[in-house]
Order: sequence, then structure tokens, then C-alpha cells
Amino acid sequence: MLGSGGVKTLAYVGALAVLEEAGIEFASISACSAGSLIGALVATGLPMREVQARVEAVDLRRLLGKPSLPGPLRYVSWLRWPFAPYDSDAVVQIMEDLIGPGKTFGEMAIPFATAGIDLLSKQLLVYASETHADMKVTEAVRIAVGIPLFFPPHEAGGRVVVDAAIATHCPIWMVGRFDDEYPIVALQPADAPVTTPPQGIGRFIKTIVGAGVASRDHYLIDEIPRARLIEVPVFDLEMEQFDAAQTRKPYLFEAGRRAATACLRDWGNDLSGERRRAQTGSRPADRIHDERAVMTASAMMRGFANRLSRISRSQLFISYSHRDKAWLDVVKAPLEPYVELRGLQVWDDTRIEAGEMWRDAIDRALASTRVALLLVSPGFLASPFIRREELGFFLEAAARYAVKVRWVLLSAIGDAPNPVGHIQAMHDMATPLDALSAPDLVRALAAIARQLAADLDG
Repeated sequence: MLGSGGVKTLAYVGALAVLEEAGIEFASISACSAGSLIGALVATGLPMREVQARVEAVDLRRLLGKPSLPGPLRYVSWLRWPFAPYDSDAVVQIMEDLIGPGKTFGEMAIPFATAGIDLLSKQLLVYASETHADMKVTEAVRIAVGIPLFFPPHEAGGRVVVDAAIATHCPIWMVGRFDDEYPIVALQPADAPVTTPPQGIGRFIKTIVGAGVASRDHYLIDEIPRARLIEVPVFDLEMEQFDAAQTRKPYLFEAGRRAATACLRDWGNDLSGERRRAQTGSRPADRIHDERAVMTASAMMRGFANRLSRISRSQLFISYSHRDKAWLDVVKAPLEPYVELRGLQVWDDTRIEAGEMWRDAIDRALASTRVALLLVSPGFLASPFIRREELGFFLEAAARYAVKVRWVLLSAIGDAPNPVGHIQAMHDMATPLDALSAPDLVRALAAIARQLAADLDG
């Protein structure tokens, strides 16, 4: 995860080079704001030495591009929409120099994602390889670095989209669409040490906004055990100092290398070492209450997030072949008590309205789903639609939303390949449900219902 930071994000090149030298492979790249320029380049799959060479060859001062008005008059742009003195075409031109013209998300060697925020709907938007395969990466990066009062926002389809950094500097949640087995490395510039209150109204407002964003980001990173944060100390350079950064690229690369090297020394090259929090020194007596307040806030946020997850992700998704419609009703019957008593929601494709796009309907359903149940049968495996279209899309979307996949065997499938055979079945595969006696079937379905309810409560 490559966070925001303007020209300071050049330090990520050195940090990522150290990770590559340690034998760490990049399963995906997610980025925000200026981190998107580096992230997109790394996602092409180039070795880091080539990434660094390309960054060294680019004149960052071109990002200031062609002003919307000449000379000092460009600041008049702040008085009229879109309140931006610079043209973002320079961002596209630099990205084309870095990754080549016309490259789409689907052509990236490593899955890539970046983000923006719609000022009108107040919604975060994520542009990703999984969902925007045909979109040009350069256009997504242009949107991602739409820094207010600097570059113009992206206007299309009734949206006004700007840099997501106004809401999140390091959106670690973007990586949640991948399996939990991978460690997460988050990169962002370190905050400069602060020993006194900010002086001046401008600095005070900047500090207020930054504190609000950073507190949420740090909380989310702290709550993910597999997340590792590398903070690069670049205190003598402001994020918008393109001239200075152009001449100080070696310094920035080295700052990233040192920060990553120090972190790997603690974690080990497999990233499994214990995370270390910053040392705060001795605790004066008058700080004890404040530290307890921090712990209390963290505990409350954690408890609320857990409760919210149960509320918003209490749905069971059932996938089946239409040949087995009768079995759908049989399997759903033992779930009724949990629907009544625990508020369990059950979704299947009978709830798709006529004329509704099935992919969109399934995607929306999975976004509210915690557990998915597949009813596997010869009809399920023989269906060309399920095999070629629905199942692949379903499994990919389930992984993106971290949905737990369960399955039962309705009837024997012989030697037919089972695309979910690597997942533990919910009952003994030697005796499919249709081979059980009536009493045994009732007991088996009751046990399956209990397990599904437990999965949803877990």
C-alpha cells in the first residue's frame, strides 16, 4: 500500500527496492494520491532497478505543466472553477513516459488499484485491475492526483472526483480485497516531530485536517495483524517542492532504502516479526490519563467495527443449479429459525429482478455477504453458464469481499473435476445428501445450518 505524500513518495522506490532484494514478491499494488505514480510503474512488473532508472529520467518539474493562465495570473485560477492553476495533462504525459501510452489495468503484470473521492456524493471510488480492466491506467492516475487547488478535479457522469488523500493518506482497506494469507506493507512519509503547537492559522488548519485523516488510517493499520508500516523520514522537503525533489532524487531513494532496511531488521525477510510501536520514553504522571484515553478510544472503535461487521455482513449467499431448485428449498428450510431469531438473511438468484444484470446483482449481494454456500451436483458442474461464467466471477468476487466459501455435495459427481474440491466440504463426501435416509438427511441439514449460523456469528 503506497500512501500519499507528494514528491516524498519518490522515497518509496528505494524502500521497494530493498523489499525486492530481500526476496519479497509483490502480489498486488494499491496506492493513493502521488503514490499512484510509483505504484502504477511498479505494477508493470519491471525490476526495481529499471523502475528507479525511469524515475530518475523523468523531470518532475513537468508536473507543474502548462499553467491555465500565464505567469502570476495563474493564481487568479483560484478565484473561479475549477480553482486549479495547473493542467493535469502533464500527469498523463509523465505516466505515459513511465509505463508507456495506452496501457490498461488489464495489461498490468501485478494487480493495481488507486482511489479518488467524489465531492458531490461524498463517496470513495476505487479503480482496480479486477473491475476496470479496460480503463487506461494514466486516466486513473490523473484522477487519483487531482489535488484540490492544484490540479482540476475529474468531472464525468455527475461526479466531481479529486485526490482521495483529503479523506485518507494510506487507505489500507483497499488491500482487504485479497486473501488474508498475504502480509501487507504500507509505505508513507513519516510525520515530522512536533514538540510545540503549530504557529499560524494556515499551519494550524493543516494540522487539524491531517490529524483527523491520520488518526483513522493509523487505527486501521494497527488493527490488521498482518500489516507492516514503513514510515520514511523526509522532514526537510515539502510535498509540493518539485524543483527541490528533482535534484534530490538520490537522497529520497536512500531515505526509503534506510527506512525499509531498518524495518526488515526487526521483522525479518518473511515479514513475520513482531510489530514495534514507536517508543514514547518515560511517562509523566499528567500523561497517564491521556494514554488511557487513547486505549479507550481504540477499544471502543474495535468493538464498534466488530458489531458493524455483524450487522452489515449477516447474509448467507447460496449458489446452485436451476436443475436443483427443489434442493434449494430443502437446504433453506432448517435455516428458518436462524432467520427469525438471529436476523440471518439468505440470498439466492431468485431475488434477481427481471431485466437486472446478474453480475451486478451478485456483486451487490456478495458485498453484504459473510458466508457463501455452493450446492454442488452433476447439474451444477455440467452447467456451461455456471462453469464458464458464474463460478469464476463468483469465486473472484468472494475473494475480493473476503466471503467464506462453504459447499455441500447434493449427489455423486463421479470423477468430474470439482472446482471447489480444495475447500473442505460441510459433510462426508462419501455419502451425498440424496443418498441419506430421511432421518439422516434431517440431522445432516440441521448440522449444516448450525455450522453456517456459527460461521455468520464468528
